[in-house]
Amino acid sequence: MNAGPFARKFPSAEFYAVDAQYSFPIPLPSSFLGLPSWTKPLPKSSDTMPGVPWGGEFEHDVLTVYPGPSSAYQDAAFFHKPSKTLLVCDAVFAVDSDPPPILTDVPEYRKAVLFHARDNGDVGQIVEDSEENRRKGWQR
Repeated sequence: MNAGPFARKFPSAEFYAVDAQYSFPIPLPSSFLGLPSWTKPLPKSSDTMPGVPWGGEFEHDVLTVYPGPSSAYQDAAFFHKPSKTLLVCDAVFAVDSDPPPILTDVPEYRKAVLFHARDNGDVGQIVEDSEENRRKGWQR
């Protein structure tokens, strides 16, 4: 995550982040993930935050996905009205049907992918390490 180092590089800037930072295998507070103490939670939508510093120039929405029990992934999408430009912070990238090599080559990441391949949400379920299950976990 580059947000924490970026915020510390510009300590006088107002700094916003989504309120549910993804961490695995358990949810951790933002301070444990390197975000500085002056981080402000980004409201779910520009509709819910009148008087945002970016004024009426941008609209934003926070996108939330729940990949598993007690786990959330969030990203923010901003729309710059004057130029009609969409800015999505992290979520837009090429997604193939197969997981990228880093998620299959590094044992801890492979374990996370297999965790998401469970069929019934049972945390104790053992999922066989196979190409099919890696793909299933990645796609979820």
